[in-house]
Amino acid sequence: MAKVILVITLLAFILYFIVRRLRMFGVQLSANSGKIQSSLRIIEITLPYKILKAIVQKTLFSVFTGILLLIVILVLATKFKITLIMLPVSLYLIGQFFILNNHIRHTRNQRIFYDKTNDNLTIESLDGEKVMFNLINDVRSYKEVKSVQKNNGILFGYYEIILAQQQITISYLLKENIENKILFDKLGHFPMEVETRLFPVI
Repeated sequence: MAKVILVITLLAFILYFIVRRLRMFGVQLSANSGKIQSSLRIIEITLPYKILKAIVQKTLFSVFTGILLLIVILVLATKFKITLIMLPVSLYLIGQFFILNNHIRHTRNQRIFYDKTNDNLTIESLDGEKVMFNLINDVRSYKEVKSVQKNNGILFGYYEIILAQQQITISYLLKENIENKILFDKLGHFPMEVETRLFPVI
């Protein structure tokens, strides 16, 4: 019984850390949203706070389900060892938080501008680096990496755009914003290698 209480206490601490971490990301993304300067020709590929909040809520539902399942497994495993067979499922659901955390961090560090008239893409990073290239003429190859399945309607993944001297990564999170559809529809026209992973971490 003492072990179960210890595990529950530890999981409660993890939950507190998760919620606090994601709220911090939400505030940062909300603050950045005021810097958008799009035109009719050039659009900024963004993830508004409202959409991010919905993604977080859906992902947290999967994470909480995994945590509850883990508690049930630990309680029942003392008498029924066969319940341990569900442990990988529980850990997989809990692991969705770490993928979300990874993708939010990556998205927060980028500003992407797409010129829909000539298919030029400009990507600015927080450290001041700026990359400009043409989706048709300057890309050597495309690659798509995605999760094995959706969880509560959210599919994690990303696109890899391989240039001559560097590689650009764009998270699936940005696909959740319907205003970004024009860019992702364009990416969908290019032939690309598709890879499926259990945890598509960037």
